[in-house]
Amino acid sequence: MYPRISCDNKGLTSVPKELPKTVFELQLPNNELTTFPCMALPSLNMLKLRNNTITYFPWICLKRMPKLVELDLSQNQLSCVNLFPVKSFVPRLLVLNISYNSVRTLTLCDIGIDLTGGNAVPYDAMIWGNPFHCDCNISWAAANALDTERCRHGHSPSQGCKDFFGRLSMA
Repeated sequence: MYPRISCDNKGLTSVPKELPKTVFELQLPNNELTTFPCMALPSLNMLKLRNNTITYFPWICLKRMPKLVELDLSQNQLSCVNLFPVKSFVPRLLVLNISYNSVRTLTLCDIGIDLTGGNAVPYDAMIWGNPFHCDCNISWAAANALDTERCRHGHSPSQGCKDFFGRLSMA
């Protein structure tokens, strides 16, 4: 059985250095972490770093976590996201939570979505609660919100709504 490590509200200022390579679930919410070290965790399925003071996350290190399904970085102080270069290395990623951070702008590429190349893998990206600056980079979110409202209120053809919700899941 794969180990689960949970250190909720323990006052941690750094991630323990000697984590087992077989750790399946790592939960370190409600601590005082400011960063996450780049480490190989090949069996990691769930990484929850909610409610810390993380200002930087080494996105490129996700290459060393190929089985990751859920990444929760909500309620931190992240100002940028760069998932696109590594999204193909975490093909099982289904949930990305970056809500309530300090992200001011966000492109689809930033969250690892490439709709032009046909390589879009649907997953939930929770982005609410960030102080977004209204610019061209974030216009996709506004369009997504409008499409969602139209579909919810029956103002679009039902097949179009099925295609829209099947293509991309954003919260």
